[in-house]
Amino acid sequence: MEIQVFCDGSYIENKDHGGYGIVIKNNEEDIIASRGYKHTTGNRMELIAVIIAIKMIKKINLKAMIYSDSKYVVNAINNGWLKNWAKNNWKRSNNKELKNKDLWQKLWSLIFLSEFKIEWIKSHNNNINHDKAHALAYSAAQGKKFWRDKK
Repeated sequence: MEIQVFCDGSYIENKDHGGYGIVIKNNEEDIIASRGYKHTTGNRMELIAVIIAIKMIKKINLKAMIYSDSKYVVNAINNGWLKNWAKNNWKRSNNKELKNKDLWQKLWSLIFLSEFKIEWIKSHNNNINHDKAHALAYSAAQGKKFWRDKK
């Protein structure tokens, strides 16, 4: 059985707060997760959303289709960039330092532990599940309890 997973990251620049939201569509019940962070970026939140989603699907041991509106994350996985960065000691093809290296390394360590595909989904396109993930991420970014992002 394949489940659907919707991930989103949110960032509020003037507050320097971010958050992620995840909606897992399971036959039995929807599983949701979200958390807010201080001192982060939008790209980090998008990455963290996918990382947490993979950890969650690993626990329930099902195949998954992950949807993210982050071309940054989806293209890195689907176009082989992540594999090349790993081979190139976490540097870009021009030998420049890779931003968010800590999270790319974490994603790389998880990518083989669960069976999933990842696909880009257009943001704010009336997909109720992605809209729910976005609302969770934005709400987490605005919340009062935060985790400090370890860049």
